[in-house]
Amino acid sequence: MVELQDPNSNRIAQWLEVAPEQGIVDLSFQLAPEAMLGTYTVAVAEGKTFGTFSVEEYVLPKFKVEVVEPKELSTVQESFLVKICCRYTYGKPMLGAVQVSVCQKAHTYWYRQVEREQLPDKCRNFSGQTDKTGCFSAPVDMATFDLIGYAYNHQINIVATVVEEGTGVEANATQNIYISPQMGSMTFEDTSNFYHPNFPFSGKIRVR
Repeated sequence: MVELQDPNSNRIAQWLEVAPEQGIVDLSFQLAPEAMLGTYTVAVAEGKTFGTFSVEEYVLPKFKVEVVEPKELSTVQESFLVKICCRYTYGKPMLGAVQVSVCQKAHTYWYRQVEREQLPDKCRNFSGQTDKTGCFSAPVDMATFDLIGYAYNHQINIVATVVEEGTGVEANATQNIYISPQMGSMTFEDTSNFYHPNFPFSGKIRVR
């Protein structure tokens, strides 16, 4: 005889006249969805031999979505790469379905002169799967956006949604990236802080 007992030592299943084959018995029992948590006991031969197993609550692993790229944008760029990465809190890359929206939003106060209606946002949408590193990337053409006018915000809004494979659990990340009109920067290096009239002045300029 084989008995299955719950954590309160109540018998919840019993098998009589069990005949093993080559010393092995294959038995099964379906626990209820709201089964009691704790240690269950499998007793054999009226409790002379027993084994145990634990039933614990399954907690879905937590993960975080991050917009890795871009960090900054410039009006002189022709394109940029949007990169989304997703990892569990313990560091392992996560596999899942990705949806990314890259938008430049219109100013709410800006209306067309003829139709007198608000301009639509300028958006690009992407979808795919994270790779083995937990990341997804896609190129974005800067021609999609208004880079010199005043009707649109001078920033890009990135919204990423990742759905975990197998569970359907969803997480999101949002990032605003400023579009700089600055083409580059110059810094003086190895240059004196003073200038003396009629004396040579030398130094270096680094352009980035």
